[in-house]
Amino acid sequence: MMRRAGRRIAWGGLLIGALVTGASATPQEARGLVLEGNRLYEAGDYEAAAARYAEALKADAGLDVALFNQGCAEFERGNLEAAQRLFRTVESGTRDERLAARAAYNLGNAAVRESESEETPDLDTRMSRLREASAHFRRALDLSPRDAESAKGLELTRRRMADLKRQAELQKQMQQMADELSQLAEDQEDAAEESEAQQSQQSQQRDPEEQSETSEPSSDQADSQSQQQQEQSDQQQSEADEQEASQQGSDQQQQQQDAQQQEQSAGSDASSNPTPGEGEQQSASESLQARQQEISEQTKATQKRLDELGQQAGAQQSSDLAQTQQNVQQARAEQERAEEAMQRNDMQQASEAQRQAAEQLRQAAERMQQM
Repeated sequence: MMRRAGRRIAWGGLLIGALVTGASATPQEARGLVLEGNRLYEAGDYEAAAARYAEALKADAGLDVALFNQGCAEFERGNLEAAQRLFRTVESGTRDERLAARAAYNLGNAAVRESESEETPDLDTRMSRLREASAHFRRALDLSPRDAESAKGLELTRRRMADLKRQAELQKQMQQMADELSQLAEDQEDAAEESEAQQSQQSQQRDPEEQSETSEPSSDQADSQSQQQQEQSDQQQSEADEQEASQQGSDQQQQQQDAQQQEQSAGSDASSNPTPGEGEQQSASESLQARQQEISEQTKATQKRLDELGQQAGAQQSSDLAQTQQNVQQARAEQERAEEAMQRNDMQQASEAQRQAAEQLRQAAERMQQM
């Protein structure tokens, strides 16, 4: 962590020596109030310390060190706007470059604290505050090139900016992942509806076929009736003219054989051709299987990218990602179950598994959006 602004309180170390050199120009009352404020500050009573510094400024309005220390007290009280205003006044108005450098340093610290505040949640604003901090630390180094604390503050700020850039990129990837998971959930839900529609169509087609089988006479019964009628006709014709009947009987026998061969050939052709609509159902089933395989492959690719994000994320994000990965893993298991059901042409079970997969993907998307 960066050193707090209070560690840079003036009228201690070098600054008190500089003030003593010009003590004749400083009213005794103002000096005493500043020293009392310093004691309160070191004791942690920042509100009382700020009040003493304000009294010192009433006694000597040009006492820059009292103005600076009042800014330190306001900083520790959390009044960053007041502290920044006081530090800017010192930086721009004092003739003491060392005091101006410390004011610039504390302005950098104030900007860093703003970047870490819970009231600054968005990454863009945090990055803007860190840029301000970096500028203040560079200003402090311009005024005091050997100031090790300002150099350290500048380096730490640069590191934080780099970390923040990585976080911003990671957040962008997570949002993209959330959008992908949400789209996969919608696609999976649509596939489930298509499977249900095909299941309903198959059920409707089976019902008329069953009724047709029970109502229509069999071909064997029709052949039997035809044969009986033909025998009666042959017998009557034989009584009329035996010779002619014999010849006609031979012709009719040949005709019967030809008719039987035609019936057998027609039956064979009928059994080899699919029933109306059967080819369309098979094509629709193959299309659904291909669509499900495509969704499954996309889910597998998303799962792989989730694993990669988990390696880049921090501890808390990794924990949240682990729950998301579990949702996606369960979705993959349901997708495999749906594919197996489709191969058996069990569209009811396929649609149930697809809906379960869609729900898991939807939960994963919601988790990603909340990160």
